Amino acid sequence: MVSCVLNGVPVDALWDTGAQASNVSKSWLSKNLSLSKVRNIEELLGEETELNLKAANGRIIPFIGWVEVQFQLASDTHSSVPLTVPILVARDEVEHPIIGYNVI
Repeated sequence: MVSCVLNGVPVDALWDTGAQASNVSKSWLSKNLSLSKVRNIEELLGEETELNLKAANGRIIPFIGWVEVQFQLASDTHSSVPLTVPILVARDEVEHPIIGYNVI
């Protein structure tokens, strides 16, 4: 787990160096970052690109879109510069956001 801040909200997230992309679930987003606008995947990847991501167990992860967030590591002793990053929004329930390689 890593303590971070997403759009000004303190969050405990999973730091996953094996994940190609960061993601949150739609329900988590609604509860924690309700003002974030879910955008079309085509806007991020282009119209001709199809997104097919799988979990470590081989299960396909269905995404409904993505959000742009300000990501910042949380620390009592050091300050960090916020980064604007895309985070995919999954249909399936995920307890914590997953911070993947696109941010790490």
